[in-house]
Formats: sequence, structure tokens, C-alpha cells
Amino acid sequence: MSRPTQQDGLRGKPIVITGAGRGLGRSYALHLAGLGASVVINDRDDVVTEVRDEILAAGGNALAVVGSVTDWDFAEQLIARAVAEYGWLHGVVSNAGVYHITPVVDETPEPIRISVDSNLIGTMHVGIHALRHFGKAGAGVLITTTSSSAQGLGGSSVYAATKGAILSLTYSWAIEVEGTGIRVNCIRPRAMTRMSVVRGTPKPGARSPEEIAPLMEYLLDDRSAALNGQVLSFDGATLEVLQIAHPVALQTPPDWSVDSIAAAVAAGPLRV
Repeated sequence: MSRPTQQDGLRGKPIVITGAGRGLGRSYALHLAGLGASVVINDRDDVVTEVRDEILAAGGNALAVVGSVTDWDFAEQLIARAVAEYGWLHGVVSNAGVYHITPVVDETPEPIRISVDSNLIGTMHVGIHALRHFGKAGAGVLITTTSSSAQGLGGSSVYAATKGAILSLTYSWAIEVEGTGIRVNCIRPRAMTRMSVVRGTPKPGARSPEEIAPLMEYLLDDRSAALNGQVLSFDGATLEVLQIAHPVALQTPPDWSVDSIAAAVAAGPLRV
């Protein structure tokens, strides 16, 4: 059987989506399945089977795989299951994660471990196994998920750190796969979800997860084939491209000393 062409869009293309039982992951699954994609949806509990049933009832193609991507072997099996079911794999959306709110002085080991495992280690597991498969196939799309908290979020420093690390993973993986037919990009979604309610940060007029889904469609579609190592932020109204911070050179005196360093910093953009 021939694979779909560019004209087919995402129709018939197998796509793995983690964290697809609720919120953004669920909206991605329903949207992509509605376009004709064959979605392999994952979450750590049976709620993902309800999403599968909803897709099947609407005439779509979906396979539900229950388990935690924090487990290395399970993450490998998830990718292998998708390939075994459809014979190949077009894309992987690493969306699974948890939100963790605790002031830094109140942090304890167990919630830290859960947050790091769910957000960062799970992304690593899925991404590594996906990229191993894509490397053999010579093509594939991997999409990671970050958050505006990566730029700092008081009261959620551990969560913010995991999302910042995902940016580093995205950039690093993109460098490694450059020119191979594989692309790695990242989405920074902002929508009304259970997570935003827990944070107490939903903004007036916040968009629904369904309104974020077109950006995921674009990142998986061949129309974004030129993108690699990019981070796109979207709240359903405003689309932004995040850029890696560029160093700003400060004035250079004849000789560096503590006084000249202090003077250079004071005269620079920091305006100390």
C-alpha cells in the first residue's frame, strides 16, 4: 500500500500522541483523527480509551495504548506498537506531563521526582525511541511541549525547570537530525485546561484546547517541512516564534577589573 502524498495532508498518516486522555492532548487527537490521521493515543489511565471510542464513533482511526512514558520499556513499546499496527510512523507528539505547584522552600523529594519523571524523563524516553525509529526510516516529525513557565514561574520552579529543559532537548535533537529528513520542533500552547485552572492563571478570554489544535496540524503537515529546531507559541489568537536568547556585548575597556565590569554592566541593557 502506497503512503499518503503531500496532497493528502495528514490523511492516513500514523501519529502517536502522549497525554491524549484530557485537555490539549485530547484535542490534538480528535482534531488529527478528524483530518483522517491514524492516531495512536496514550495516557497512563483508561480515560484514553474513551477518547479512542469517541474517535471510532465519528468514523476515525484510533488505537489506545495505556501506560506511563516515564517507563523506558513502555515508551519503546508504544513506538513499536504504532509501527506494528500501521507499518510506519509519520509523527510523534510528546504532550504528556503534570503540573506541580510548591514554593521552593516547601519542596520535598517525591513531588520533585514525579514532576521531573513525568515532564522531562517521559519526553526523553518518547523522543529517543521515536528518533531511533525515524533515523532508520529516514523521515519523521517529533513535536515536544514546553510552557511559558520555562522563562520563570514563582511557586512552580521545578515545573518551570522541566519545561526549560525540554527547550534544550528540542534544540539539541534538532541539531542532531538536521539534514536527515527528520524534524524536531516544539509547541508552547496556552489554553484553558485543568492545568491552568490549578495554577489559577486562566486569563479572561482564554481559548479552548480545540483552538490550539490547528498549530499542531501545521507542525505535522508537510507545509512545515522547512522548520526544524523551532518553538511556536499559540494561544488561539496570537502566534509567536520564540528565539534563543542572543548574547549582547557590553563595552570593552582596555583592561578588565571589577570596577570596569561593574561599569560595563551598568551601562548595558540591564540598566543596573
